Amino acid sequence: MKEFFVAMRTPDAAGLSVSAFFTAVAAALGKIPVILILFMAAVAIDYLTGWIKAKYFLRDWNSKTGLQGIIKKVMYFVMIGTAFLIGWGIKEMGAGAGLNLDFALLIGWYVTAVMLVNELTSILENLYVIMPEKVPVWLIKTLKIADETIEGKINDLVCKNQNCDTCELKDRCNLKKEGGTDEN
Repeated sequence: MKEFFVAMRTPDAAGLSVSAFFTAVAAALGKIPVILILFMAAVAIDYLTGWIKAKYFLRDWNSKTGLQGIIKKVMYFVMIGTAFLIGWGIKEMGAGAGLNLDFALLIGWYVTAVMLVNELTSILENLYVIMPEKVPVWLIKTLKIADETIEGKINDLVCKNQNCDTCELKDRCNLKKEGGTDEN
């Protein structure tokens, strides 16, 4: 067992590039659906941008936070797998009863799509903290509207306190330059 752990090493850029290449080839050949590859990429990018945001901009990074982030990302894959399992189960129960319930497999794809949108939103949130002057104002406003539409439940989108005057990013914020968040 010890030999196994000694033989393991942290993947380098070349190894990751080769893995990414073979994953892309598998997707191109129809072996892995593109939406799953997009989700996997979004998870990795979100974790990376979240780490950069927390460590270098909010100065709020520690190993516990990192571990919680990894566990959260793993649970996303568990949730997607569970959704596919539920869809498959419904389909099989229907087949046993003589019903065609193949549409139930869409449950997994729906959950994957929702989680992909969630990850992309989180990436944009992270980028806003890292470089608010580069994130388009229309995109920020769209995210704020989406946040208000679902009663502020999307991870405190864009601004944590929704008050440009006290925001730590106010000097770099392009939303402030466009009139601030106080003009609802």
